Order: sequence, then structure tokens, then C-alpha cells
Amino acid sequence: MPDYSDLDPNRLKPGLTDGSGNLKPSLVTPDYTGGTPDSASEVKPSLIRPDGSLRPGLLLAGDLKPSLLAVVGGVDSQTIQLGKTTPGDQVATSLSSNYVWASGAYLAEFSGEIQSISLYTSQATGEATLGVWLDSAGTIGELVAVSEAGAPLANDWLTLSASGSIVAGQSYWVGWNFFTNRNVGYDTAVNGTTKFKASAYSSGALEDPFPGSPSVVGRRYPAYLTYQT
Repeated sequence: MPDYSDLDPNRLKPGLTDGSGNLKPSLVTPDYTGGTPDSASEVKPSLIRPDGSLRPGLLLAGDLKPSLLAVVGGVDSQTIQLGKTTPGDQVATSLSSNYVWASGAYLAEFSGEIQSISLYTSQATGEATLGVWLDSAGTIGELVAVSEAGAPLANDWLTLSASGSIVAGQSYWVGWNFFTNRNVGYDTAVNGTTKFKASAYSSGALEDPFPGSPSVVGRRYPAYLTYQT
């Protein structure tokens, strides 16, 4: 039976705990009873593999990575942007509405809490909802964070508030769904850098998990998340 003593909240950085000796709700399932988890059923797949062991990306020499551990005496927090933070070099193309799109995957070096999600667009009409999904060996998995709905801007960044936990050593996809077709620039990239699938637009909501068997394209779109360690 796997040992989850490494997930003792007293060992972990503040961004992974609720301040009351428990793991953040975004990291655990409804079976979690507080403190150090006793079984795999209490922990979300972002932390464990199907066999119940901790994901290798969390470990270094058999222990949790230092970036996950609390530092005695405290450590200054930092704001990190994860994703593509510059507008695309290629001419903007119209992306279909009622499709869920995501670009990635982006590896998180540090753990922390999501503050917002941003997307650069070329038109100031309609509505968009932005989101972040966990990567699982190249497959887009569970929804980690979703924004409220907002109106895209003309040749500017749309930034919307969101919340969720980022875990060091894990990779993430940043995505969106539009109410109406929208022009978005991009950079040419390897095939599969962006994935998309038909999905009816719902204001302030996105599919969890990301829909299966998505189409792929070799483009990286300007979308990123901002989080605090």
C-alpha cells in the first residue's frame, strides 16, 4: 500500500495547503478527511498515478522536490506566467466558436495558486471563457481552473480571474471557448501543440475533462496563466 506521508500538509509550501493543516481542496477528492491522506481515493490524479504511487514529476531522489516543500523561516512568493506570453507572429485566423481549444503543454517549475488566465485576440466582440487543464502524458485531462466569462479585446490581452492549484513538475494546457468566431494570431509549432474539439459554449464553464479524440494543429496560440507561489 502506497505511503502518503510525503503529502503531510505540514511539510508542504503554503500554496498547497489551506492554512489549517489540510491540503488545498483543489488537490483532493470528496473522500479526503483532512491532514495527511490515508489512501489514493483521497487524492486527485494530478498527484498520483493509477497504481496509487506519487507521480514521478513530484519527486527527486525519492523525496518531494524542494520546490514543493515549506522553507523554514519563510520564502518570498513570486508571480509566474506559464504559457505563451507574446502575441502570435502569424496573421490572425478565425477560430470557430463552440469549440474548446487548448495550447500546451507547459511544465510548471514551481507550485502555487492560479490568479488569472489571459488570451490575446484581435476582435472586441462576443464572449469568451478561459481555462487550464492538467496534462497526462500528452493527453489533456482534468480541468484545473476556469474563468468567469469576459469580452475579448481588439489587439490586446483579455485577462480573467481564475483559481486553482499548480503543482511543480506537472504540465498544463491553457485554453478557451468562444461564443462567436474570433481572430487569434499564432506561432507555427510542432503538430499537436494545440488541440480542439466541438463543444457548445457555456458562459463561465468548460468541459472537465477535456473532450476525447480532439483534432490537432501545429500552432501555438497566445494564452497563459498567472500564478503565485
